[in-house]
Amino acid sequence: MIAGIILISILYPNLSVSASVSLPTVAQINDDVIGQNSTIRGNTLYYADHEGTNLVDLETGTRLRKEDTGDTLLDVSTDESWMIAKEFWHTYFTIYDEFGEEVRTVDNLRYQNQVYRFNSGIQAKFLPNSSKLVIASDDYIFLYDIKTEKVLSARGISTDGTLKVSNDYIMIGDDSSIHVMNHALEMVTEILPQERIISYDVTLSNTLIFNTYDGRIYQYKSPFTKSVLSSLKTYDEIDLDDSGVFLGTSKGILYDMQTAKRIYTNIDESRIVFNENSSKIVTLGDSVRVYDAKNLKKRIVSAKISTDFNSLIVRNETIPTFVAISKDGTKTKLTNQAVWRSDNSQVAYFSKGKLIGKSPGKVTIKGSYEGHTATLSLTVRKESKKANLKWLMNQKNILNQKGTFVNASHQFYDSYSKVKGTNGKIYYQEKVYTNGIFKGNVLYGTYRNKKTIDEILLPLSVEKRTDISEQQIIDVFGKPKKTYKYDPAVSSKVTRGTSILDQHQIKKISLYTVKKNNALEVIYDEKGYARYLHLFESTPGD
Repeated sequence: MIAGIILISILYPNLSVSASVSLPTVAQINDDVIGQNSTIRGNTLYYADHEGTNLVDLETGTRLRKEDTGDTLLDVSTDESWMIAKEFWHTYFTIYDEFGEEVRTVDNLRYQNQVYRFNSGIQAKFLPNSSKLVIASDDYIFLYDIKTEKVLSARGISTDGTLKVSNDYIMIGDDSSIHVMNHALEMVTEILPQERIISYDVTLSNTLIFNTYDGRIYQYKSPFTKSVLSSLKTYDEIDLDDSGVFLGTSKGILYDMQTAKRIYTNIDESRIVFNENSSKIVTLGDSVRVYDAKNLKKRIVSAKISTDFNSLIVRNETIPTFVAISKDGTKTKLTNQAVWRSDNSQVAYFSKGKLIGKSPGKVTIKGSYEGHTATLSLTVRKESKKANLKWLMNQKNILNQKGTFVNASHQFYDSYSKVKGTNGKIYYQEKVYTNGIFKGNVLYGTYRNKKTIDEILLPLSVEKRTDISEQQIIDVFGKPKKTYKYDPAVSSKVTRGTSILDQHQIKKISLYTVKKNNALEVIYDEKGYARYLHLFESTPGD
């Protein structure tokens, strides 16, 4: 696996180890601001409170000035030449110029010899790059030119919903429908979803989006005849940036509409709004935070699993690497953070982040991180017979040299009290044969009840050596000194702590002598495979 790690480093030399997007905080404003009482124009945040309308620089968070207006801000024109505000309960609104000076108050409109008055729920929005103001109140909607002081058009329509405008359309929508009109107030269409609407938004370029109480998100493009259902879901109010790429919620969650994935960030858990070119993200609530959005180019847009391997040998293990690819092309290695799955755990399975081959066959593995997934198909191949022989030869050499198994932490005559691990037992016919302590893969015991280790058991299942045949044992250790056969078979069970490590039906035990006087029992199951290697300081019974 070390070679695999080196290869990954060669393939992806600039991999980082964290994928969440951190957005720098540009400014903080310690005022309570709600989205319905604020707007962003250029680099300025406008918001109203009981003292009037505040103008705050988004770059520094400093207040530019405070205007003596009503406590409700309705809108600001694109070029910031005009501002509309009112007192919350008033049935009229006031127009201010770019200096914050009052131009006039409007409490009614005259159109085609009819006089129309407003209720306190007045809504007003400027058409983009225009002095034309769309006014909605008391089930009428008007198009009013501030410069000429003339009503250009009007129509009767329910005004209970939220008023929004784009480059080509005027919309007003409630929880059951969204009316779409052109800039002459001519009806284009009415969107009537089968589900109740929570909120909606529209970009300047006419992309409409809304979410429902079932959490679904629908998107429309002009002329709004067909919707696209997003795989994203949210039950919070939404705000779409003007590029149509980023979707923010009232709970501070940010989504990428192109990938339909959440973008994990450090954004405060407050309502998200965007400035006009999406260079800044602003959260509104008990306080206002302004974030520089430049790092959104580092958001994950796709993922893959490193392809330095496409096969695996039975019993071998490897650590696959999940590689997240960002919008700017940056590749991020996520070895430990990804969640791994195998579609066939009988062929290969994951344990503590490692992929382990179990039996020959084909398998597909899947890695997931922050909603992004990648898959890789693998072939698990059978290990050659030589591998078992090599493993057995290594065991034989260590047995003859040290009187223990490869990688065992203790050997014969070590103090039994120094073995620190988990209680373990081996049973035959449900009776305890050895009661000892597991340290790593090895069970240590003292069958003579002395203070030193005089028996060591190695279950072959923990070594992932479950297909060692009797002939392979003979090829390495030679013919046994004695052989004991059991008919019917004898049941065996190995426990570690409160868990059963494995269970078998034992048909044969072969006895060998190693390191002159030590006894090695090789214990076979009914299919002829070796299941345990049990080492004794001397032949049991001697």
